[in-house]
Amino acid sequence: MLFLLLTFVFKSKRLPVWVSSGVLALEISTLNVVIAIHGAATNPFSSILLVPLVLGLMLLPFRAGVGLLLLSILAQLTQLVFLDTHIHGHGDMMLTHARDMIVGFVITCFLIASVVFYLRLRLMQQQDAIQNLRERQLRDEQLLAIGTAAAQLTHDTASPIQTMRLLIEEAREDNSADVVDILDEQLTRVEVMLSEWRGVADDVREFRQTCYQGRALFKSLRNSIALARPEVPVSWHLDEQAPDTVVMADRTLLPALTNILVNACEASIRCEREGIQVDFLLTASQWQLTIRNAICNDDASRLNELGRKLVASKDGMGLGAIVSNASIEKFGGSVVWQSENNLAMTKILLPVTEKYAENHTY
Repeated sequence: MLFLLLTFVFKSKRLPVWVSSGVLALEISTLNVVIAIHGAATNPFSSILLVPLVLGLMLLPFRAGVGLLLLSILAQLTQLVFLDTHIHGHGDMMLTHARDMIVGFVITCFLIASVVFYLRLRLMQQQDAIQNLRERQLRDEQLLAIGTAAAQLTHDTASPIQTMRLLIEEAREDNSADVVDILDEQLTRVEVMLSEWRGVADDVREFRQTCYQGRALFKSLRNSIALARPEVPVSWHLDEQAPDTVVMADRTLLPALTNILVNACEASIRCEREGIQVDFLLTASQWQLTIRNAICNDDASRLNELGRKLVASKDGMGLGAIVSNASIEKFGGSVVWQSENNLAMTKILLPVTEKYAENHTY
């Protein structure tokens, strides 16, 4: 076949679609003419007409494959004109048989096209699934590297903090300035934070989960943002009549949600616009946390990729969004970033559960 020969000769580069389509169309036309001259449907080699058609259906885009299918069917139907010439004197039964063979060829073309397109569709779905798996694996590897670095940072921070604590005690014995008390307060806060993160790491490692109630979590988020970004006004909305449902998750849930809210506050600050809006909807089946904040033009172009892969910007690489997104997905939830009326809208969904530990409610 001419198409296979050209594919072998130019195997180092892919032939353009129009070249491949033209070569296969030429083969189909030529073979149909040759078969029509030498017996038409009665020629035992007429099945060779299926070869270029199958190649086109397998290797060409959908539209080009459909075009070759219609060309092949049209060429076969034109052979009906040659039947009277080739089968003259053989009787009506032979003529009817030849016509049935052409009709059978046309039906076979449709069946082959249906099977090939179905297999191509399944193959594309499998390739998409594999690609998504590869992207997820890459993100998991990035998260593992980030988690390892965070664990090392926590370990390395503990030693200088202990050293500073010893220095503070010596300074107190020497009746140093009051600044030591301020330094001691700040070190105490750092130690408490490190202790909490060690507890979070233990929960993750041992697969311990905590029961989060909707209103309690809403209050915790308000307190966290008030401490982290007190300069940003936040408009909080919660339906007090909504059912106070429960979500089961480990203790990384609150930091993940807080990080997303902090990112929204920082985006609003960059755009020199005040305030963000937070709507918390509690239902019997899920929680829906919707965050709206102003965004700049540069941020709007990266919203669709945020939280799924590293996104380079002057403010970072989007690591926090990746970690938060992965944490929420781990609990069966989802995070979607999109643009709405020149605002960034972050929608977080979490499924509720009826099973929870009575002694671990937040």
